[in-house]
Amino acid sequence: MMMNSSYQNENLDRFIPNRSAMDFGYAHCMLTEPHRKNHNSSSITTPATLAYQKALADAANLPTRILAFRNKPPNPRNVVLPYSPPKSKPSKPKRYIPKHCEKTMKAPVVDDFSLNLLDWGKRNVVSVTFDTRVLLWNPSNKVSADIEDDYDDGTQLASGGNDNFVCIWDVRSMVSSDSRPTRWLHRLEEHTASVRALAWCPLQNNLLASGGGEGDHCIKLWNTRTGSCLNSVDTGSQVCALVWNKNKRELLSSHGFPQNQLTLWKYPSMVKMAELNDHTRRVLYMAQSPDGCTVATASGDKTLRFWNVFETPTAVPNKKYEPCPFTNFTSIR
Repeated sequence: MMMNSSYQNENLDRFIPNRSAMDFGYAHCMLTEPHRKNHNSSSITTPATLAYQKALADAANLPTRILAFRNKPPNPRNVVLPYSPPKSKPSKPKRYIPKHCEKTMKAPVVDDFSLNLLDWGKRNVVSVTFDTRVLLWNPSNKVSADIEDDYDDGTQLASGGNDNFVCIWDVRSMVSSDSRPTRWLHRLEEHTASVRALAWCPLQNNLLASGGGEGDHCIKLWNTRTGSCLNSVDTGSQVCALVWNKNKRELLSSHGFPQNQLTLWKYPSMVKMAELNDHTRRVLYMAQSPDGCTVATASGDKTLRFWNVFETPTAVPNKKYEPCPFTNFTSIR
């Protein structure tokens, strides 16, 4: 009878233990443990205690015998799990936001919280009002151009004032009422200071952002259909202007003392994404380029600055047309 090759190197005599496979520390502990228990008369071994000790030994994979007559089986090289380990999703890289402005121009604007002296038209013309003159500047070719009033075909108008109120008006009723006074649709009364900063969200209807002045410091988000406040964030400083990203759910705010910063917020969580701190006086005026990527700011520090704060929108690839097979057949039979 031939002996299996896997057992040729083992000592198969059942009366002679294999010393190389024994754990002498465990054997010494098991042999001396009963003597230590006899000296301690207060220790009582109950069936529950024995069951608990056996469960611990099984969980710790402790041997149950002192003598070993066979070698330990080799450890498996490739462990096959009964389940697939969870795979962590690769984190999306964060968008790079420049911390400094791209261009700076001298612009001696009036430092007045009640005025709005900066605008950026659809024809890519920036207009800035000084004491006695208006600067028209085209960033693409750096020449002057004429101003053309822009009217967006909307149905609601928002207004804010020194009475701390934000009023929502119906444009259609204002046009059709002739000289008769028009009543507002909603009067939002949660601000505690004058309201200068107002911005409609271009990606969601009836979503308005408003900012309170010194003493309020809050950006509030409103549902103008119902007049309810969706969220309120204390920014810690005067809110001078607000601009929405035209391509993503982001909101840019400009502030006054103490930091005179621009802050980029993620909507709807209103988590702060970045702070831009090049201005040295409060940033009263903001305007957005027609493509929505660049924002111009004018401050009491007599400068006009341009910021690439919003990401360039990615072009969506056109879907390839795949003709449906059997287009000439309209029925099976």
